[in-house]
Amino acid sequence: MARKAMDSNALFIDGLEVPEEDRIGPMGAGLKVLMHGLNAERIMVAAAALGAGQAVLEKAARYAGERVAFGRPIGQNQAIQHPFADIWMRLQAAELATFRAAWAYDNRRPAVWRRTRPNTWPTRRAMTRRRSRCAPMAVSALPENTMSNDISAKA
Repeated sequence: MARKAMDSNALFIDGLEVPEEDRIGPMGAGLKVLMHGLNAERIMVAAAALGAGQAVLEKAARYAGERVAFGRPIGQNQAIQHPFADIWMRLQAAELATFRAAWAYDNRRPAVWRRTRPNTWPTRRAMTRRRSRCAPMAVSALPENTMSNDISAKA
């Protein structure tokens, strides 16, 4: 889900010489410069995952409000509401951690950043293991429709 939101490519450059005045940072500090750039990338990936999770939850909640069984919307049943509430709670926790990491990165607060970056606990739990469960949880909350064509899991 949402894997087509960002394109991935490989680039190989062999034998390229970069003049000293065009280098970013001192010689031998390339990993440090690269990791600084990857920190922003981690935040962007976390934000993309949040958007995907929120879209899935909104779509499933809308469907649960429209689908009627036994004379009432299935979204009124606790068996549907509880997984949605769990998904919402996990997304809120991940959003807070992602926003805090973005704030720390923007304000050049490396000590705070190290504690809040999106690949550390608890954000890792909220975004990786939990995020990957949000879409299946949302769709599985609608058991009679998991194999039909009237609801698409694509955001």
